[in-house]
Amino acid sequence: MLDLEHCALTWLADRRSDVAAATVTLDRTTLDRILLREFSISEGVQSGSVRIDGGPGKLAELFEFVDEFTLTFEVVEPRCSA
Repeated sequence: MLDLEHCALTWLADRRSDVAAATVTLDRTTLDRILLREFSISEGVQSGSVRIDGGPGKLAELFEFVDEFTLTFEVVEPRCSA
């Protein structure tokens, strides 16, 4: 189960919610490919690697909160000498 509260997305292992807006079923490899923008969720649904039960609009709404960034940004840079 994923819980979005106070701008923090938390994964809770082995939990289910009776009031979930949507249930998404996919494996880790598929999630990685979606996050790496190798293919979209809608392509995953069409191929059968992603299953959405409930409101797919809620999943789209969740991904609107995900920041866009370059996959090659510098994590650590050398210190500039003056």
